[in-house]
Amino acid sequence: MLINLSEMPSGFCDRLRLITFVIALAKLKDKKNCNLKIYEKQTVESPYLFSSLCKVKNFKIVKVNKILKNDFSIKMNPYNSSLSIANAKKLNPFKNLSPQVLFNTWKESYKLIEPNDNIKKKINNLKLPKDYISVHVRATDKLVNLITKLTEIPSKTTILESQLKFFIKNLHKDLENFSNSKNVYIACDNEKYKKIIISNLIKYHFKVYYNDIKFDTKKLRQTSGDDFAVDLFVLSKSKIIISSTGGGVPSTASNISKKNIKFVNYVDRINFFYLLNIISNLIFFFRNIFK
Repeated sequence: MLINLSEMPSGFCDRLRLITFVIALAKLKDKKNCNLKIYEKQTVESPYLFSSLCKVKNFKIVKVNKILKNDFSIKMNPYNSSLSIANAKKLNPFKNLSPQVLFNTWKESYKLIEPNDNIKKKINNLKLPKDYISVHVRATDKLVNLITKLTEIPSKTTILESQLKFFIKNLHKDLENFSNSKNVYIACDNEKYKKIIISNLIKYHFKVYYNDIKFDTKKLRQTSGDDFAVDLFVLSKSKIIISSTGGGVPSTASNISKKNIKFVNYVDRINFFYLLNIISNLIFFFRNIFK
């Protein structure tokens, strides 16, 4: 089977939904073949290549440079790829395959995704404790002004700078509320905020772990593929993930994890900023009525 990512130009976690879907089909319908071909190209939104960062347990991934006429592949894009029973039914190419079985296998296929040896070595070098909490902060494309926050599609999670600063200021309290552990891993895509978070948590006597990342502020994705993968797999091994905005990375980390991770999405919590979510939903509702 071919994992054809030509119509999936969006982020790594979106692409992973197609990859795991094809793995699920291979497990159910092509059990004797442990080879999976993958066609992938770098894009602005997804400069990270799966074949350069990950491996799949019990499968061999073979990267190809062109798609052949007889290659069997699934057409999936960012708009029909969410992990759901509805999409499993819609995208199921086999009439005799139960959509529920396919959906369950699709979810389980995430747990076959592993870091390659290079990424695993980088993770080992961090010398993480067995018990730790992860903090995930998205502060590049998710950081918006008030007008954008109120008029954006509600399903697209965004955060104000004042909201993010409030989250960072009170992060130590959240950590103490959710766990007794003082071990914290920081995964952040913005150098400025990452330094602030580390400094604040050390002040409150937390033992802070992080990957020493080199940021390129000229790019949409400011970190390298290796650094992205390190953060993703470290998140997947923590017992709790506290995220500033949620999104693909923490949910994917939860999916690939071998254990049950508690996930806390800050923007969904009830506080005075939550009123913005209500207003945004109302604006979206009335725009759809009067358009």
